[in-house]
Amino acid sequence: MTRDPGESVNLELRALTLSVIGALTMAIAGFGFAALTHSVAILLDGAFSLIGFATGLLSIRIARLVRQPDDEKFQFGYSSFEPLLNLIKGLIIALVGIYAAFDAVRAILTGGRPIVMGYALIYAVVVASAGFAVSAIQRSTAKKIYSPLVEVDAKNWFMDGILTVAVFFAFLFAYALRGTSFSWMVDYADPGVVLLLVVLSASLPYSIIRTGFRELLLAAPPMDIQEEVKRLLDPELEAIPKEDYMVRMVKVGRFLHINIYILLADDHGVDGVRHQDEIRQRITLAVGRTVPGHHRGRPVHM
Repeated sequence: MTRDPGESVNLELRALTLSVIGALTMAIAGFGFAALTHSVAILLDGAFSLIGFATGLLSIRIARLVRQPDDEKFQFGYSSFEPLLNLIKGLIIALVGIYAAFDAVRAILTGGRPIVMGYALIYAVVVASAGFAVSAIQRSTAKKIYSPLVEVDAKNWFMDGILTVAVFFAFLFAYALRGTSFSWMVDYADPGVVLLLVVLSASLPYSIIRTGFRELLLAAPPMDIQEEVKRLLDPELEAIPKEDYMVRMVKVGRFLHINIYILLADDHGVDGVRHQDEIRQRITLAVGRTVPGHHRGRPVHM
């Protein structure tokens, strides 16, 4: 059953709005608890949340923009804005992480820094729970509609939850060391946690940057999508020898563009423009039902 486009838009905007509100709340909590605990790890978490808030506001705007038809200013539509935003988001996260890593190394080399452990543990529990809750909601929405913005957002919230759980156990371990012969290690807990956060989260900005960069360069989609599209094309183009047609495709954000070039001979088996239109329509419907991310409003070009 095809979901009503208007309903999909509303679900996407609600999901992105939830993310913006959640990110702003987590940023305020992060900066507040950082002031209470003197923890740079918590400050870093708050900074990531602030980045999420800013890019979330842009996501809402872009979610509306990419659904608009092409115009005189953007004659091929606005689909490239989606990977552009994800690329910028990945770059900002990477830069903040690199700066935090350098600051953590400096703190370790200068004897660490003391923090208030009790508040830090409370913060980690609350933020981890919130991160997993929002991730579950976003993941559920992403299954109902195809939105790269919501899909990336769900991954971000889940990663936030995982990282905060790691922070919790690191602080808990440091808390247990107080009053023991290893108490000298406690002041190294916060910069150690910052390094742990940076290392564990390094794959996330890399993945976002790589995907966004490839889509902006109009690279071919992942091989599984290419193979699925070609599998759908075979029965529709069975009257044409495979050496007489060529398939080219590119995925930009939520749009999958497919171009089919056919070399027509006298006995090509395609009976006029009407027959070509019928083939095009069947391919469009087949791809729209099967391939994730194909936008049903865009035709297959032949």
